[in-house]
Amino acid sequence: MDLVSNKSHHQFFKKLVSLWFLPILILFAGCAENQKDQPNVILVMADDMGWAQTGYYGHPILKTPNLDAMAENGLRMDRFYAGAPSCTPTRASVMTGRTNDRTGAFRVGSYINKQEKMLSTAFKDAGYITAHFGKWHLNMDSPDLDHPLPKSDPHNPGELGFDYWLSHTTGFDRSFDLSRNGVLEKFEGDGSEIIVEEAVRFITDELERGKPFFIVIWYSAPHGPWDASEEDIKPFLGKVDRTSAHAHGEIVAIDRSIGNLRTSLRELGIADNTLVWFTSDNGGSPNLDVRVWPSKDSFGGAGGQGMEMEYPSNCSNEIDFNLTSTQARELHGCIRGMDPDSTGYLRGFKKIFMKVDCVFRPS
Repeated sequence: MDLVSNKSHHQFFKKLVSLWFLPILILFAGCAENQKDQPNVILVMADDMGWAQTGYYGHPILKTPNLDAMAENGLRMDRFYAGAPSCTPTRASVMTGRTNDRTGAFRVGSYINKQEKMLSTAFKDAGYITAHFGKWHLNMDSPDLDHPLPKSDPHNPGELGFDYWLSHTTGFDRSFDLSRNGVLEKFEGDGSEIIVEEAVRFITDELERGKPFFIVIWYSAPHGPWDASEEDIKPFLGKVDRTSAHAHGEIVAIDRSIGNLRTSLRELGIADNTLVWFTSDNGGSPNLDVRVWPSKDSFGGAGGQGMEMEYPSNCSNEIDFNLTSTQARELHGCIRGMDPDSTGYLRGFKKIFMKVDCVFRPS
């Protein structure tokens, strides 16, 4: 299907309604409003993972049993598109609910405007504890990019609505530093598994406080360069080249960490009141070494990555997939005290401009 043909423009833009944080608001429409019953939210995002790089999409050699189980048990959106076909712009979109060009994150190498109303801040204002684990990538104009986020960085997660963070400016694989609230720590092992283990530890420690939580887990994998464990690349050796085996092995580790997360939520007794959302910042890159790009254009490849989520048992199963973005915005009241509005659609115009009628004509 040609998503950009003239006859399919309308259908394509209807599919874009599935952009990023709108599904969270839609699913909350049927959730309880008392804070003690407020659902926990975990937003998990891979890095450059193509839409067909899972077992449930029929990948010929890649097995992802935990992601498959999550898709089977929850909601799966096959036509789910990123806010942008690259890393930083999409991350800005998911954290604000706005198109990236309104946030200052025009491209990789940009940072997000500090005056933006972040999703983390909206949850925090609604009484949630907030935490970020993993890749950040919203502070790229900051100095010293070779080093994880210092406390002095004006665009670190703590400055943008997160109570707690264990993060890195860019990528990390098997031997790396992370910044825990601005203090560097050295880690050895698979980065995807480590940040999930740290997130589970945080959740366990925070349960006693009785507050709902909003946690962001952003993997660095399977973005290149690839460095999976020897154990994880074994199933692919002899079937693909060694570089591709490492790329596939990183997804195996992601899947295993998802299994750890889902099991931990069940063992803690909070799985039925926790929404877990898995997607990617954008699709696979057109890299000749690994050949993981599933389509020939930025809509099917870099722009499309699919999405799946498991959601609380006290949420409604009735979801209107024909909602417009305006209608979806009205659902924010389903989380008591949550206001996702940012700094305005026409930032920079004089107030008098907002008092006159605007006439819009199609181009």
